[in-house]
Amino acid sequence: MKPNDIIEWSDGKSGPHRWRVKGVHLGAVGVESLVELENITHRPGWTGEWQTHVMMFVPECLLRECKVVTGEFC
Repeated sequence: MKPNDIIEWSDGKSGPHRWRVKGVHLGAVGVESLVELENITHRPGWTGEWQTHVMMFVPECLLRECKVVTGEFC
């Protein structure tokens, strides 16, 4: 997985969800690796007081089962 790759996940009910990889931040020994993602199929999520979150950081281990489309073809 590398920047500009597309991560795709589907629960079989609501169609595919896709995110563009913006950064891969590798952890050291005992520190988790994080992947910075930008949603490309849905509007950004938001939390209280109307704060939007265009970018999100997800632990790399949670994305291992997702389909990855290489950035060269996107």
